Amino acid sequence: LKGYNIYRNDRVGQTGGGVLLAVKENIKSRELINKTIDNNEIVAIEIETKSYGRILIASIYVPPKAKIAPEVFRDLHQINNDCIVMGDLNAALEEMGSRKTNKKGKQLEDIINEGFLIGIDDNSTTF
Repeated sequence: LKGYNIYRNDRVGQTGGGVLLAVKENIKSRELINKTIDNNEIVAIEIETKSYGRILIASIYVPPKAKIAPEVFRDLHQINNDCIVMGDLNAALEEMGSRKTNKKGKQLEDIINEGFLIGIDDNSTTF
């Protein structure tokens, strides 16, 4: 993408998959994490803002058959507690509009209850 710095963690040995963050070139940014832990694909960057200082932004993909790696969220929080985490965790939580909570939803709920995340979801349908 022209005019953007690209940070990506591509899935190795398979087609498809991986995570990517694109940041406009005029925003100061640097990569902090680019790895796969227990099949959790992660790329995390830090951007510098005038109003809020440094903010960590992470994109995470957890495949349907993988478990959420809670240490990822602890690590992100330790690096910078001003953190935005987004992605596809394949987690379903009733509190966030799902019909029922699945195992990964319970894992996510535990991470939220530990104080590492605040769940924000507008209950939009995802596919």
